[in-house]
Amino acid sequence: MAEEWHELETNKLPQLQIRKLADFGFRCENSNFIYETNLNNGAFRLSVKVTDDGKISTRLIDTEINEPYILHLVENTRLLKKSTSLYFIYKI
Repeated sequence: MAEEWHELETNKLPQLQIRKLADFGFRCENSNFIYETNLNNGAFRLSVKVTDDGKISTRLIDTEINEPYILHLVENTRLLKKSTSLYFIYKI
């Protein structure tokens, strides 16, 4: 699987509540918190990585070819499906 991660801009995110990550399906791996889910009936695999200092990175894999899907990184495109469980890890 490709190891390319895309870091999100910290200044554009609400305050992260790291202690709540496990409640939403994140697992601890090498001092990082990892969340993985299938999207669009398994066509894509979304991974979210949160480091212990709060940096957030994402990786979206096209499961048919097992390569990174990068179209969502291009401006003026739309996400195929949102995973609502990720929205509750932030303090609003």
